[in-house]
Amino acid sequence: MLEVLRNWARQGGILVGDSAGAMLMTTNIEIARIGQTPVPADLPDLTALGLVDFEFNPHLGSYGLPLEGLRGYSQQKGITVYGAPDGCGLALLDGRIERHGPVVCFKSGREEST
Repeated sequence: MLEVLRNWARQGGILVGDSAGAMLMTTNIEIARIGQTPVPADLPDLTALGLVDFEFNPHLGSYGLPLEGLRGYSQQKGITVYGAPDGCGLALLDGRIERHGPVVCFKSGREEST
Protein backbone atom coordinates (compact mmCIF):
# COMPACT_ATOMS: atom_id res chain seq x y z
CA MET A 1 0.00 0.00 0.00
CA LEU A 2 2.94 2.37 0.60
CA GLU A 3 3.78 2.45 -3.11
CA VAL A 4 0.17 3.23 -4.06
CA LEU A 5 0.02 6.13 -1.59
CA ARG A 6 3.47 7.37 -2.58
CA ASN A 7 2.49 7.47 -6.26
CA TRP A 8 -0.81 9.18 -5.44
CA ALA A 9 0.97 11.96 -3.54
CA ARG A 10 3.69 12.41 -6.15
CA GLN A 11 1.04 12.81 -8.84
CA GLY A 12 -0.62 15.65 -6.93
CA GLY A 13 -3.01 13.69 -4.72
CA ILE A 14 -3.72 14.96 -1.23
CA LEU A 15 -2.73 12.87 1.77
CA VAL A 16 -3.56 13.69 5.37
CA GLY A 17 -1.89 11.92 8.27
CA ASP A 18 -2.74 12.18 11.94
CA SER A 19 -0.50 10.80 14.69
CA ALA A 20 1.20 7.67 13.31
CA GLY A 21 -0.29 8.53 9.91
CA ALA A 22 1.75 11.74 9.92
CA MET A 23 4.86 9.77 10.80
CA LEU A 24 4.24 7.60 7.74
CA MET A 25 4.73 10.62 5.46
CA THR A 26 8.43 10.69 6.43
CA THR A 27 11.28 8.41 5.34
CA ASN A 28 10.87 6.02 8.25
CA ILE A 29 9.17 5.56 11.61
CA GLU A 30 12.35 4.86 13.57
CA ILE A 31 11.60 7.69 16.01
CA ALA A 32 8.67 5.62 17.31
CA ARG A 33 11.17 3.08 18.68
CA ILE A 34 12.14 5.52 21.43
CA GLY A 35 8.76 7.05 22.30
CA GLN A 36 6.51 6.07 25.18
CA THR A 37 4.45 3.80 22.92
CA PRO A 38 7.29 2.17 20.96
CA VAL A 39 7.09 0.16 17.78
CA PRO A 40 7.46 -3.56 18.51
CA ALA A 41 11.12 -4.62 18.48
CA ASP A 42 10.39 -7.46 16.06
CA LEU A 43 9.03 -5.15 13.34
CA PRO A 44 11.81 -5.48 10.75
CA ASP A 45 10.90 -2.76 8.24
CA LEU A 46 10.49 0.81 9.44
CA THR A 47 10.28 2.27 5.93
CA ALA A 48 7.60 4.90 5.39
CA LEU A 49 6.39 6.90 2.37
CA GLY A 50 9.45 9.14 2.06
CA LEU A 51 7.46 12.18 0.94
CA VAL A 52 9.52 14.58 3.08
CA ASP A 53 13.17 14.70 4.16
CA PHE A 54 12.55 14.88 7.90
CA GLU A 55 11.09 12.78 10.70
CA PHE A 56 8.00 13.70 12.70
CA ASN A 57 7.08 13.17 16.34
CA PRO A 58 3.39 13.67 17.19
CA HIS A 59 2.01 14.14 20.71
CA LEU A 60 5.01 16.19 21.87
CA GLY A 61 4.69 16.74 25.61
CA SER A 62 1.95 14.16 26.15
CA TYR A 63 2.93 10.61 25.23
CA GLY A 64 5.33 11.36 22.39
CA LEU A 65 9.04 11.84 22.80
CA PRO A 66 9.77 14.71 25.26
CA LEU A 67 11.36 17.92 23.94
CA GLU A 68 14.91 17.16 25.08
CA GLY A 69 14.63 13.61 23.77
CA LEU A 70 13.61 15.02 20.41
CA ARG A 71 16.60 17.38 20.41
CA GLY A 72 18.97 14.54 21.32
CA TYR A 73 17.52 12.22 18.67
CA SER A 74 17.97 14.90 16.01
CA GLN A 75 21.54 15.56 17.12
CA GLN A 76 22.49 11.89 17.35
CA LYS A 77 21.08 11.09 13.90
CA GLY A 78 22.18 14.38 12.29
CA ILE A 79 18.67 14.85 10.88
CA THR A 80 15.77 17.28 10.91
CA VAL A 81 12.90 16.37 13.24
CA TYR A 82 9.64 18.19 13.83
CA GLY A 83 7.64 17.72 17.02
CA ALA A 84 4.01 18.73 17.41
CA PRO A 85 1.92 18.88 20.58
CA ASP A 86 -1.61 17.49 20.36
CA GLY A 87 -3.84 19.73 18.25
CA CYS A 88 -0.89 21.05 16.21
CA GLY A 89 0.78 19.92 13.02
CA LEU A 90 2.42 20.62 9.70
CA ALA A 91 1.19 21.17 6.19
CA LEU A 92 3.35 20.81 3.11
CA LEU A 93 1.96 23.17 0.48
CA ASP A 94 3.69 23.91 -2.81
CA GLY A 95 7.00 22.73 -1.35
CA ARG A 96 6.68 24.93 1.76
CA ILE A 97 6.30 23.60 5.28
CA GLU A 98 3.69 25.46 7.31
CA ARG A 99 3.57 25.01 11.07
CA HIS A 100 0.19 25.09 12.76
CA GLY A 101 0.58 25.75 16.46
CA PRO A 102 3.76 25.59 18.54
CA VAL A 103 5.53 22.97 16.43
CA VAL A 104 9.27 22.68 17.11
CA CYS A 105 11.99 21.82 14.64
CA PHE A 106 15.48 20.54 15.36
CA LYS A 107 18.14 20.28 12.68
CA SER A 108 21.04 18.18 13.91
CA GLY A 109 20.03 19.09 17.46
CA ARG A 110 19.72 22.84 16.89
CA GLU A 111 16.29 24.39 17.22
CA GLU A 112 15.09 26.20 14.11
CA SER A 113 12.54 28.98 14.40
CA THR A 114 11.23 28.77 10.83
